[in-house]
Amino acid sequence: MVIRADATGDEKIGVGHVMRCIALAEEWIERGGRVTLMSVECIPWVVGAVERAGIEFVKMPKVGIGTDYDARHLVEFADGCGASWVVVDGYSFTEYYMLRLVGYGFETMILDDYGHCSEYFSDIVLNQDVNYDDFYAGIHAPFTRILLGDEYALIRREFREVRARRKSHGIWPNTVFLGMGGNDPLGVSKIVSEIVSGIGMQPVISDRNNGSVSEVMARCQIGVVNGGTTAMEAIAVGLPIVIVPLSDNQKEPACYYDAIGAAAMLYESCICDLPDRIEHVIRHSEDMTNIGTSLIDGQGPSRVVNEMLEVKDA
Repeated sequence: MVIRADATGDEKIGVGHVMRCIALAEEWIERGGRVTLMSVECIPWVVGAVERAGIEFVKMPKVGIGTDYDARHLVEFADGCGASWVVVDGYSFTEYYMLRLVGYGFETMILDDYGHCSEYFSDIVLNQDVNYDDFYAGIHAPFTRILLGDEYALIRREFREVRARRKSHGIWPNTVFLGMGGNDPLGVSKIVSEIVSGIGMQPVISDRNNGSVSEVMARCQIGVVNGGTTAMEAIAVGLPIVIVPLSDNQKEPACYYDAIGAAAMLYESCICDLPDRIEHVIRHSEDMTNIGTSLIDGQGPSRVVNEMLEVKDA
């Protein structure tokens, strides 16, 4: 399998694209496959996470992400190494880009969040943020499989493993895990940290460079996170959270989790109301944990790979 994704760690391209691809790759490797991640831009600590997962990392030439040259380079590499699947994750990969991958000896899958293409030609479209069936009605090829919702959430192995240890290892009282994105380009963590400290709780920011995020997340009492991959990871672990969506495509999933009781949502513009939201989360933490872990059970990567193997065997 060859994966094409980037992680600049800023507001341009968040690290969540690569992180969820790592979850998919872990499952593929566990079943005996090989995985290569190709990237034009990827910050060092993310490259480290890729390589620790047993994934080959290939740095692509400095070309425009999503351009014709980008697609040609991906096709040449994937075709040359005999890849059975090419997986693409990023908002710059349009329907025109995906069309350039058709007609070779590999199947294709695109990871989507909000329907950024006007048409979909890949063998599989995976959108773990959308939970209603007709989202792609009329804009995909007849052969395309549409995988929607939390049952396909791509959660890395480290988070699946610590969820079982959260209760047995004990919780650090009055601690708040802060996870506002890979490099927090908007600087929201500082504001949240000051608010948390002001109400007598201890903000905890893990060191992503040493891969400790899941362990720290599992030990904190509650969390305040953005609405991206981090929110899904926290819910999967069983951490009760306040979600502060920092981009438009994060708002709908955050509202959904709030509505069903899996998390509490707070818009960034209302951040001064964070103490009230934290109090709400603490009061309803047990219910949130039960609802959240039932919703995101950690088996998403296995389900996605099963679908991929079915396509290959069809």
